[in-house]
Amino acid sequence: MIYSEWLQQANSAINSAVARSYNAMQKGGWSENFITTSILESLDLQGEEVVWDDLSQRIVWEGYKLSGSAETQYGDIAVLVRVWLTSDTFVDGVAYYEAKRQYFNTDGSVKGFLSVKSEQLARLRKLTHASNVIFYDVDQGKGQVYIGCVPNIFVDELMNQNLVNGTGRVILRYGRAFVHGLGENLRGFALDFSPTVVEDIKKFSESKYAPLVIINAAIGKINVEPKLSEHCALLRSYERVWGVARSVAEDPAPRASDNDPRPF
Repeated sequence: MIYSEWLQQANSAINSAVARSYNAMQKGGWSENFITTSILESLDLQGEEVVWDDLSQRIVWEGYKLSGSAETQYGDIAVLVRVWLTSDTFVDGVAYYEAKRQYFNTDGSVKGFLSVKSEQLARLRKLTHASNVIFYDVDQGKGQVYIGCVPNIFVDELMNQNLVNGTGRVILRYGRAFVHGLGENLRGFALDFSPTVVEDIKKFSESKYAPLVIINAAIGKINVEPKLSEHCALLRSYERVWGVARSVAEDPAPRASDNDPRPF
């Protein structure tokens, strides 16, 4: 598989997960936690090992979700990547994503991303430079799903200009599709390699500030075996949704019925 094909397939799976959550809005499906967990489960379709022939790279990965609730300090999604430079040398990096959903009026028109808070964004910026915000949105009239990814610092500054809350979809102009950010992370880019930030993942089993979802990945060139970090083996408060020792996980968002409104 070439990298661009993988991006298309992953984007399709993610979009379907968001659309499914939107369709189940009346059943509680349209919330950040439901959508985020549904996205994690949809990535299982990409397989536990992915080879990008055009880049001479391959990844192995697994997905975890938190059992119980938490007050996310770093964000809703953590992407931990072990980058193998040679068969004996690697570096660990991590990126974080805070998830926000679109709010809708009763007639289906948009209100804006009302749950974005400046205080939360400022705290995330202090913790790590590899912090982003994902915006979940559906335009039912156009039959289009948006999963925009915007750097935290962009969102924080735009909040100061009153261009996020209650402005519909303006913020989406400053970002790109989440799948492109995730793809770069899996290749070892746009990560925070600070040992302190990486080591914090080991503490998530004991912390109320743990992220809802963790993607644990390793990447290497075709001739270098990518081996996963041991960090996630310590996560007693997480359930593996897919990966090497796959477990069965329930879909957190109710499935759409024939009577649900559909964006497509």
